[in-house]
Amino acid sequence: MFLVGQLAKAQGLKGEFILHALTDAPETLVGDEGLVLAPPHQNLEEAAPVAPARPIRVRTFRMHQDRPCLSFEGIPDRTAAEPFKGWALWRPEDRSRLAPGESFRHDWVGCEVFHHGLKVGEVLHLEPSP
Repeated sequence: MFLVGQLAKAQGLKGEFILHALTDAPETLVGDEGLVLAPPHQNLEEAAPVAPARPIRVRTFRMHQDRPCLSFEGIPDRTAAEPFKGWALWRPEDRSRLAPGESFRHDWVGCEVFHHGLKVGEVLHLEPSP
């Protein structure tokens, strides 16, 4: 799985969230299967989700002040939304299409790093953050 965003804050009274998106196309999350909402300490790049992580489905998507704003099925209002502030939204890798020349972050592990033609190291690990 890969991290597509973090729920920055609850927005309004209808259970919406402002999403700190890490994807170029957050609108593609609507109706997507396999999304998982997980607490920020769970790294789903390296392990399967465990409770309290939960499968989730995006109900609505809109832009609010140039930021993605979305709601989820099963989270009907602000009271239900508040406990999920700061949680991470994950998508299965097989649900995404890459354009030519693009790669997933986890594919970078093991790559050599060069600066001005000189090898300066190797990618050992990437933190699941922006």
